[in-house]
Amino acid sequence: MRHKPILNLSDTVRLLIGERDPKFRYEREIRLFQFQTWLLFPGPEMRIPRAAGLIAAVDFLRDIETDVLNRAACENLTFRNLHELFKNDDYRSIYNNIIAPSGGFTELLHTETPQIFDNALQGRIERLKYIPQIIEYLLRCVQHKPNEAAICNISHAYFFIWWPSVNKNADSTTTRTLATWWTTVKNTAIFLYLISKNDLDWFFIRASADNFLDQLIERAADIESMKKLLESYAYVADQLSGLDLDIEIISLPENMPRAEIVLPRFSSDDEDVLADYKTHYMEMKN
Repeated sequence: MRHKPILNLSDTVRLLIGERDPKFRYEREIRLFQFQTWLLFPGPEMRIPRAAGLIAAVDFLRDIETDVLNRAACENLTFRNLHELFKNDDYRSIYNNIIAPSGGFTELLHTETPQIFDNALQGRIERLKYIPQIIEYLLRCVQHKPNEAAICNISHAYFFIWWPSVNKNADSTTTRTLATWWTTVKNTAIFLYLISKNDLDWFFIRASADNFLDQLIERAADIESMKKLLESYAYVADQLSGLDLDIEIISLPENMPRAEIVLPRFSSDDEDVLADYKTHYMEMKN
């Protein structure tokens, strides 16, 4: 089944930072959850972000059901009960804007449970732990070695992360794994870097949490924190724009300020790693 596009990123950004009003109740909360999920699963098919929207939408619908119907009716949603629910503007709007474009109620049969969904996100987070280091390396290069374009690239970033562990006989990732995950999430890597750098462990909400909806409502209302994240994103994107990274940057409002990030210069040990690249870079392919 072909579905309509579920997440217009530039429009979502405007919604999350308050530059446009929600078109229906809980739109900001649902789009926030989809946006957070997209950061980890940015593939063009948008299957996991679509599931995120369905999970959040269903939980909000259940909340509305308890307001509109009595407990017995909620446990036995007959056609007559559904007809009554669809008279409710909020219920109808969430269905029409989130569930219907994804295939309707029957699509929920193929959607992950909240627990399975959470497990998938946690597994992805663990696999992406080195991605922020790639962005930090590139940003340090741009800031402190602007005249050494030869080292400001992905290959040097892989080496810079991998080589020290080889010398210390320490467990680490392989450059092949780095390349695989960079290719998978390069379009959201700046966000993953900023979330990691600022210890935003709270950023990714667990769908199976008892207070899932309360967390979503609270985070969606914190527009200033989202603005700060996007201001930092705009700065890093600008700084890396001159590099050949082949990444897609989200379209931001023209008046978006840039929040500068200043990183330390390369240490003498770092310089030794960079110097080793010429003689050891072929070992990355082993």
